[in-house]
Amino acid sequence: MKLNVKTAQRTIHAALILSAISPIFEKIDVLFYSFFFLFIILFITVLVSVIKVYRENPENFLKLLFTSPRENLYFIFICAVGIVVGYLMENSNHIITWSVVLGVTLLMMLIPTKKKAE
Repeated sequence: MKLNVKTAQRTIHAALILSAISPIFEKIDVLFYSFFFLFIILFITVLVSVIKVYRENPENFLKLLFTSPRENLYFIFICAVGIVVGYLMENSNHIITWSVVLGVTLLMMLIPTKKKAE
């Protein structure tokens, strides 16, 4: 499997969506432990892919931070799911956490990026 910037971003998205819906699985033990195991595997995969992307080309590491508008929409969707799940599960810490992530995502969208000359 070739690890590049897209693979790292998609793994990060999968880990974020799993953490956004995690309060749903906290009540059932079997689902909680299988969910936790899957999250640990994704976390390790994210770390490995980010390190590998950075070692191949440090400029690609900045591409992970300054994403495209489509990636920003994915983050906004994930944050909205996290806020809704926190609201439905009556978990104020979850709502605050995902609201902060949503705020950071919206601020990152305001940072201008250079466009490549075509």
